[in-house]
Amino acid sequence: MNARRALHWLAVAGSVALFGGAALHMRPADTPSAPAARLILPTPSASTPEVSSAPLPALALIQGLKARRLVLLPLNGAGTPLEIDRGVQVWPLLPSPDGTRLLYGSAGAVMVFNANAQRANIVGELPAGGRLLGAQWSPAGDAVAYVVQTERHAVASYAPADGSALPVELLRVPVGLDVDVGWLPDGRPVVLYLGLGAAGGLEPHYRVYDPVAREFTALPPDEAEQVQQPWAPWRSPDGTQQVYAASTWQNARFRGACRTGPLGLADDSWLPAYSLSQGGGRPLAFVVEGLFMDRPTWLQDGRILFRAIADSACARGQSGLYIGRLGETPSRLVAVEPDPAPDDTDRAPLGVAYAVDPAQTRVVWSENDSVARRSRVYVMSLAGGEARAIYYTSPLLDDAQPFAYRDQKIILYLVWLG
Repeated sequence: MNARRALHWLAVAGSVALFGGAALHMRPADTPSAPAARLILPTPSASTPEVSSAPLPALALIQGLKARRLVLLPLNGAGTPLEIDRGVQVWPLLPSPDGTRLLYGSAGAVMVFNANAQRANIVGELPAGGRLLGAQWSPAGDAVAYVVQTERHAVASYAPADGSALPVELLRVPVGLDVDVGWLPDGRPVVLYLGLGAAGGLEPHYRVYDPVAREFTALPPDEAEQVQQPWAPWRSPDGTQQVYAASTWQNARFRGACRTGPLGLADDSWLPAYSLSQGGGRPLAFVVEGLFMDRPTWLQDGRILFRAIADSACARGQSGLYIGRLGETPSRLVAVEPDPAPDDTDRAPLGVAYAVDPAQTRVVWSENDSVARRSRVYVMSLAGGEARAIYYTSPLLDDAQPFAYRDQKIILYLVWLG
């Protein structure tokens, strides 16, 4: 790991204790393809690694447009917010299956933070200009697989979650080709990517790494349906369907100045492959005139929770969290207005950040107020009822810099641990 990264962690050692293969280079066409589609099943029950204590109920917050502070907020009333790192990526931020650890991208490194031990491990490197594109915990939570984009390549890697060994490079493809990672139930990581098919065009390919034998193989046809991604909140409980944001804020204008962005409905295929194969006639899960929808969570009871930003030209005052079932008109569960983007009318406003607890009985969300220079976090039962404020950012001093709140305090993303 580079010297700058080492110095960074020495600087925060007062609050966080830091403890500290084979490479494969191939072109997508080099690997024979396994059956496409029917990709990812729900996560089966699996044993989790032993931890020193029960999961700590806490929220992990990312705060500040510039500082991007990773902050641990205890939910049991024991302790004050603890800053873990700075300069972190806003996404991905993935809790482990047992809810005790957190995978994220930081300055120069892929990190795993143990919330119970308050210890962070470096599990991989982010080269200069690199970005963590996606990641998945293993079903047992003892390893991670992740994708890093560099200037020229997207690189998939595998590493033990405790940082005890150097990562193994699984696959390297040119920038512009979609690549992702998944797992087989026995703990073997799988790389998913689009490569040339036998009849031309692009189709999904699957590549498996065996950490014990240290061997790479193409996925056998009888194992193609076993590939899973433990973290996939947009997937139905039975694994047969997925919901996803069908557009971006910039192109979500179906008619005139009224910005409408629906949630699309997909089968169980890998989404990039599904999008290429469906053309323009894709089914929709929800569409409401004047609402831009994203970040869906498909609950175990069949309802779908998502956030929506109202276009001020046609649906002013309708932003918030919505919930509903397929075939029904969704209803607004929480009314909260997004924080407007400063000096940029085409940039999406900061929509509400939210998370569902592991038992799927409660939802937490953030509310940012740039005028008052304060952020709040609320909790409420998913069955509805009264919302309760559980966290306020500290007030800024009168002589604080003009953008101190947005640069340091505003809540951009949050997840639930424990």
